[in-house]
Amino acid sequence: MSKPSIVFLTTHSSKGGTLDYIFALKAHFDSLGYTCSIVALKKGADHDPRPQIEVLSAGGGAMSLLGAASRFLRLTRHRKSSVVLGVMPLANVLSAVAATVCRGKAVATHHNPYVTHGRVARALDRMAGAVGMYARVFCVSNSVAQSFDKHPTRYRQSLRVIRNGVTPISASSHAPEVIKRRFGVPLHGAMVLMLGRLSEEKNVLGVIEAIVAVDGVQLVLAGDGPQREACEELIRRRDLGERVHLLGTVSRPDVGELLHAADVFVQVSFYEGNSLALLEAVSARAVLVVSRVPAQVEAVGLPDGSSAAVLCDPASPQQIGDAIRSAAFDETLRQQLRSRVEKLGSMYPSVEEMLSTYASEMRMLDGTTSHHDSFIG
Repeated sequence: MSKPSIVFLTTHSSKGGTLDYIFALKAHFDSLGYTCSIVALKKGADHDPRPQIEVLSAGGGAMSLLGAASRFLRLTRHRKSSVVLGVMPLANVLSAVAATVCRGKAVATHHNPYVTHGRVARALDRMAGAVGMYARVFCVSNSVAQSFDKHPTRYRQSLRVIRNGVTPISASSHAPEVIKRRFGVPLHGAMVLMLGRLSEEKNVLGVIEAIVAVDGVQLVLAGDGPQREACEELIRRRDLGERVHLLGTVSRPDVGELLHAADVFVQVSFYEGNSLALLEAVSARAVLVVSRVPAQVEAVGLPDGSSAAVLCDPASPQQIGDAIRSAAFDETLRQQLRSRVEKLGSMYPSVEEMLSTYASEMRMLDGTTSHHDSFIG
């Protein structure tokens, strides 16, 4: 039996974890002999320049998006795509339609809880799954999967959980002081690191606000995004120019260097699915401060019920500040957290294991093997 062709569809081409995830899948399936392509409906504001991405529209309006969707349907029919895999809610729905048109199989992936999706996308996605348009629905955590508990039976029967894999972060050969100097971070005070997009759901403004009341720390923000100007304005208004450092987008090797230099890694998002940045911090055995939301609690939870992170309410700058203060300066707590994150790191699948699970699922869609379990945890 010949290998199928796989089209990976995302809503936009912005840099970040979504495209990194797609490229990891593509590389793995390419190595197995599959014919793979990556399509983005529209060009993202922070466009990923990798040439393998086919961008169908430069605009973001409704008519432009509709035109891109029409072009995508023609594309999948012309290529006779065997599998159309969506990443992001709207892409999932369009993947279901495209797979029906080209007589292939649709795979939806959910990287955030159901309630965070737009109202129209939620309704269309629920309908597509309820009538059996999805061959599989992959969720990146149990918390994300559980957010679909009230969906129709047919939808829930298609759910599988495949947790994101951990990419090893190698220990740096440079001392933390050397790394801080390179990035212009003052040597005095504890270094608190945030990785990821400067966007509303990541709660970066809440962290900047929290830092006002925490003496003796330097906040480093590695990433870019739509809230950069709002961050710069808050930093000016709060007179934090010497304590908050915006690095912009950094390379993957630099992520490892920054994690090595950091005293605390903080991620207090209002919601997550199974954050790749958090997994990188776990791999680096960082001291963690994370938000008390279901996916984050799951991500740092140990079998004995303890947490490998200091948890806090993301809506409370005071709680965020208290959590950062404790994680940065309570040495007894820091040692306890390091011990727990060491155990946590051994529990996560590697990227290779994650990709192997996806390959097994794809073989099941091929009909070359049978499914033994209704749920992969």
